Amino acid sequence: EVPSDMGCITVIGFDRHLEPSTAKYVHHFVLSGTRPTAGGGSTTEILWAWAPGVAPFFIPPEAGLPFGTCGYTKVSQSIHYNNPSGTGVGLVDTSGVKVYWTKKKRAHIAGVISLGDVVHTQEVPIPKGSGFSTYNYDCPAACTKHLTEPLHVYGFLQHMHHAGTQTITTHWRGDKRLPDLGRTDFWNFAFQTTLPTHTTIQPGDSLRTSCTYRQRSDRAI
Repeated sequence: EVPSDMGCITVIGFDRHLEPSTAKYVHHFVLSGTRPTAGGGSTTEILWAWAPGVAPFFIPPEAGLPFGTCGYTKVSQSIHYNNPSGTGVGLVDTSGVKVYWTKKKRAHIAGVISLGDVVHTQEVPIPKGSGFSTYNYDCPAACTKHLTEPLHVYGFLQHMHHAGTQTITTHWRGDKRLPDLGRTDFWNFAFQTTLPTHTTIQPGDSLRTSCTYRQRSDRAI
């Protein structure tokens, strides 16, 4: 929980701390925040993620994430480990996330949108074979029409695993295709980073994330 005596603060950046003795097992971090909602409820949202190659990230000076008495009251960190050999079993890891903040309020509130989450949308495995499989995940106009104002996109982080070869998020306004929101034609798991961008998503726009994977010859994945 964010200590209540901190009052209202604005989070402006993130960095990772990797414990050297266990770093090779760390697959990625996900940092989430929980904030109250109208009616006495709460919601938990992803605030930042780190994967191999991700550099320290700072929100543009006109925006920030409200914490404490004016925003997120709790934070949680999920770390995924990759340890197929079993050599890391029993080790204690102290890796974590560095959070940078200020008492100065910024003009706009920042946030995160997650697109193409295969955990929730991928109903079938990538089939066994010697070729490639491509899947499309849509954020339709029927969804974005509920936005109450345009979203100004300042960064784009793509994340795939070793089977990934290409990922593209296209941006549409009606039948007109706008510049891609993000595109990686030659995926490299060891180099994932937040790419700066200056794009506006208007209410009623649609987004499509297309992911291409290399099939395995021995089994479906």
